[in-house]
Amino acid sequence: MVDLGILLSWFPCIFLFFFTFLFFFYKTNKSASTSTSILPKSYPLIVSCFTILANRDRHNQWAEEVLAVCPTNTYVLRYPGTCMVFTAYPENVKHIVKSHFSNYPKGAVLKNILSDFFGNGNVNADGDRWKFQRQLLLSHEFNPTSLRKFFEEVVKVEIFQRLIHVLSMAAENNSELDLQDIFQRFAFDTICKKAFGYDPSYFSPSREETEFTAAFEDANRITSERVGGLDTISAALTWFFWLVCSNPEVETEILKEINQTAEEPGYDDVKDMVYIHASLCETMRLYPPVPVESKEAASDDILADGTIITKGMMVLYSSYAMGRMENLWGSDWNEFKPGRWLERKNVTGKLIFVGKDPYTYPVFHAGPRICLGKEMAFLEIKMVAAEILRRFKVVPVAKGDDFAPVFVSYVTAKMKDGFPSSSSLTSILPKSYPLIGSSFALVANRDRHNQWATEILTVCPTNTYVLRYLGGCMVFTSYPPNVKYIANSHFSNYPKGKMLKNIFNDFFGNGIINTDDTWKFQRQMLSHEFNSTSLRKFVEEVIKIEIFHRLIPVLSMTAENNSELDLQDIFQRFSFDTICKLSFGYDPSYLSPSLKKTEFAVAFEDATRITGERIAQVIPLVWKLKRFLNIGSEKILKQATATIQESARKIIRQKKQELKENFSLETFTDDLLSRMVKDENLDEDFMIDVAIAFILAGQDTTSAALTWFFWLVSSNPEVEKEILKEISQIGNEPGYDDVKDMVYIHAALCESMRLYPPVPVESKEAENDDILPDGTIIKKGMIVLYSSYAMGRMENLWGSDWNEFKPDRWLQRENVTGKLSFVGKDSYTYPVFNAGPRVCLGKEMAFLQMKMIVVEFLRRFHVVPTANGNDIAPVFVSYVTAKMKGGFPVKVEKRNK
Repeated sequence: MVDLGILLSWFPCIFLFFFTFLFFFYKTNKSASTSTSILPKSYPLIVSCFTILANRDRHNQWAEEVLAVCPTNTYVLRYPGTCMVFTAYPENVKHIVKSHFSNYPKGAVLKNILSDFFGNGNVNADGDRWKFQRQLLLSHEFNPTSLRKFFEEVVKVEIFQRLIHVLSMAAENNSELDLQDIFQRFAFDTICKKAFGYDPSYFSPSREETEFTAAFEDANRITSERVGGLDTISAALTWFFWLVCSNPEVETEILKEINQTAEEPGYDDVKDMVYIHASLCETMRLYPPVPVESKEAASDDILADGTIITKGMMVLYSSYAMGRMENLWGSDWNEFKPGRWLERKNVTGKLIFVGKDPYTYPVFHAGPRICLGKEMAFLEIKMVAAEILRRFKVVPVAKGDDFAPVFVSYVTAKMKDGFPSSSSLTSILPKSYPLIGSSFALVANRDRHNQWATEILTVCPTNTYVLRYLGGCMVFTSYPPNVKYIANSHFSNYPKGKMLKNIFNDFFGNGIINTDDTWKFQRQMLSHEFNSTSLRKFVEEVIKIEIFHRLIPVLSMTAENNSELDLQDIFQRFSFDTICKLSFGYDPSYLSPSLKKTEFAVAFEDATRITGERIAQVIPLVWKLKRFLNIGSEKILKQATATIQESARKIIRQKKQELKENFSLETFTDDLLSRMVKDENLDEDFMIDVAIAFILAGQDTTSAALTWFFWLVSSNPEVEKEILKEISQIGNEPGYDDVKDMVYIHAALCESMRLYPPVPVESKEAENDDILPDGTIIKKGMIVLYSSYAMGRMENLWGSDWNEFKPDRWLQRENVTGKLSFVGKDSYTYPVFNAGPRVCLGKEMAFLQMKMIVVEFLRRFHVVPTANGNDIAPVFVSYVTAKMKGGFPVKVEKRNK
């Protein structure tokens, strides 16, 4: 039993010891922030323990401060029982890691700390075991073939299928996320695929933690070190994005470099991105992923600067401190300057990367233990940086005006408390509610859905948005690689689909617009209508007659009477007559001086309008119920469809009778219906469906394009002057070849359709699960739409003057002749005539018809819109095809000869 008297006699000594301990602890803590003396104080027995304790949460920064004032950037730190050497002197580093490499292994202390988790892995091994593992990794994992395979099969897949999708969701929801956590998850998945051939799916939209990842996190936290290739990459990316956010001029230069590469850069493209490479090196100079490397002396030694090393002494070199030494990096060492890693070639002016030796910049270690995964890390980091910055702007979510991230580390570095960030999207994005999604916003914008979709897509990083509504979701996009993917590369996975077929079926039946099964057959059959012989015949025998015998007389009479007419209605009548002649061999005489309505034409207009209204219905059940009850608009549609089919059937039977009476097939009429009638395998219903689709494709599209063209020309007199110049250079009755060669009118029509496309949106339905090039996840049955209306208004596609009517953007002048030539756009940036296998067969015919009308119209008349006020602009509305709301009322004035 302890004698209480003895215990009480020792109490003053115990009290005095603890009082002294607390006093020194307080003094060293205070001196850490206020003392001008940087070097740690040393006391008997406990030497510098108080200073070590006081700086335990900032040991890298403290080491940097100490080393910066030492003559050779080297310091011997003493603590109870032993001492250790810190250095940031390149010659010492070279001595330790190369010249006397064998004398500085990992050592017993570090092995003891790390062995429970890392065992005898490469991170923790020495001697022959380390050499064997290194050779194994070098020969199999880090050769050029393996690196290229890793880049294509792991990194790109993880970026486009997971990373971009998660960031897009955060941007669309304007929500905050921890970018450090995102990069850790990304790196964990990629390194597990590389190391184990196993996908832990740690990086998913839910960002749930699995048992394996949780165990890995715990083991890493407890041992205070991460596996090479995991936290090193995530740490580098985290600090890189923070520095880029804080230095907009660097971000601008990076974006310039990104814009010079392909939309989906390959292995070689990424390798050659020197400015991003320099920016990453500069990031890791200031915030190295592994800020300090520890060794243990196997025997006595003397470092290059004369520091004496005794056997068993810990020797550490600090990359963190070395990146902040003024004698190594100059007086601007504390500035983020990627330019310090670059120089410009005198002859070519091209930037080239200029690296530093690994003893001055030991971020990837140096000597025999230099990091094998350096090349792999750069490829992965550069690809992530490029694809994020191409699509998103990262906005740090600061916790106060004076907030700055804190660098903390054990063996690998982190940003204390993560990197909270968001994307700066506006309030344009529709609010989404449980169950009903964005149905309210859909209803509110049902009369301006094209304009609304454009506003949304403009602020989305890849001009792509997933819209959720009651019962499902759909994807809108105006991103060219997505359009190419849907319309061409993966065409078979994106048919018209059941929803659209159900909407169109009552009117279009199995016509080419609405079919997937017989689409190829119909397309091949229709291709006859669009060969050069048929087009020339169409211009000479149909277009010219309609223009000179009907259109010009109607316009002349209007001009003479100084009366008003609806130009949209005139063009619809003109197009209806021409397309009926081409498809049925039948002249409805819809464009006549009396401008009377005909039953067949009115039925066609009603059927088109009501079918289009079905698309705009937010709740399809409404129109389906009306159809079932045969009331309202659905009753009108039923009657209109019956009228069209009855009229078409009469024409078909008349054609069949003509065929029986005409013994010479060669002299038989060569319109579409006549040729179908010759084929005994085709039934009447099929012929009607094909003809109706043909009429719709050729009537409303052409009339819509002409209506908006004449409004734009009437609002831009300088464009009208240029058109008249071109017209004056051809004869009074231009032929097929004359019209084809009119490049300025062609450019003006393309520019008009860029702003007001006749078919503003194309709808598809996914056959199977898929992922678009920008990372958007598509589920089977999902509606996928690409919007030509929105694409024509994207600043990133057309420049800051996208909202101006400029035919010149489609033209270039030849240097030698000075002649203007037309420069088209690819069909995925300008999908006005659709794209891929379904690209419009009638494109050439449409241009010939429109250009012929423009020439003969503007040669004779000047259009004067009769708006109801100076500030009134026409409204773009669309159902199946686009129209000008309320028509286009004008007066026409004859030009002076």
